Amino acid sequence: MAKHLDIYPTLPDVLYVRSNLDGSRKRCSNCCLYLKNDYRCLVHAKDLFIGHLAVCGYHIYGAPLAHRPKGFSCDPLDPKLSGLIDTIGTSCDRCAWYQPGEPGSSPLCLGVYTKGEPAHVEALGCCARWLKKLVDTAPWPKHRLTATCAGQPRASLPRQDSLSARSWATCGAR
Repeated sequence: MAKHLDIYPTLPDVLYVRSNLDGSRKRCSNCCLYLKNDYRCLVHAKDLFIGHLAVCGYHIYGAPLAHRPKGFSCDPLDPKLSGLIDTIGTSCDRCAWYQPGEPGSSPLCLGVYTKGEPAHVEALGCCARWLKKLVDTAPWPKHRLTATCAGQPRASLPRQDSLSARSWATCGAR
């Protein structure tokens, strides 16, 4: 039987980032690649409207820009590959993999493991495996649903109406 270490990604595998310095959730409005006056992003297509509450996997905390810098050019990212989603910001505490810690201990991520145990995370951290909680907002665990990917058990998740393609895209591929 496979150990958790063999089937679960680790924090570096999912590009985990700690909380923003100001304690805010990850969103375009606090990303230094976002063009706040144009509702665009430096790394996505110039004609793609992106609301300030959206977020993608290329989020870099910092002040958004007012306008595209002169001469700036790059191949635009496909929103499906960058993980661009329209939401109210992402953070571990709004993820289906998140389990609040006991009083005096840090929260855990049931979708990412370190040394065979669920990884300790920050409530306002985030990673590429972020999976939006759609229905169940009650304290963990309530109405659990076992998730699988590529035939491997992944963890118990809160019951949801659907699972996002973005989350499952990173599930088994390494």
